[in-house]
Amino acid sequence: MRTNNTVLDLRNATGVLDMDGVVDLNTNGAEVKTDKDAGGAYVVNPLDGPQHRFGIQARYAKFDRIVGTAQDFRIPGLLTTPKLKLSVRPGTVACPTPTPPTGTPGTP
Repeated sequence: MRTNNTVLDLRNATGVLDMDGVVDLNTNGAEVKTDKDAGGAYVVNPLDGPQHRFGIQARYAKFDRIVGTAQDFRIPGLLTTPKLKLSVRPGTVACPTPTPPTGTPGTP
């Protein structure tokens, strides 16, 4: 799955997150920068992130074998999902325990 400017509001998640470049963890959600305007300046809060929420600012991020529960997510613009398996069920649903990830994640 490839996307840009994705916002995830997760209740829980397990798996592997591989990031590259300068990575800032626990950035204020409202201060994450992704898009530039025509003059080359970063757009203020393009993801509409709330103040004082956990944010990650990275040049590149790869999620691998992620299993979790999302409260909400927004994927504006480009999205390709060649291997994504997704199911949406209303209410509280018991899910089988996922197989824990093993090995070293691949390179981009």
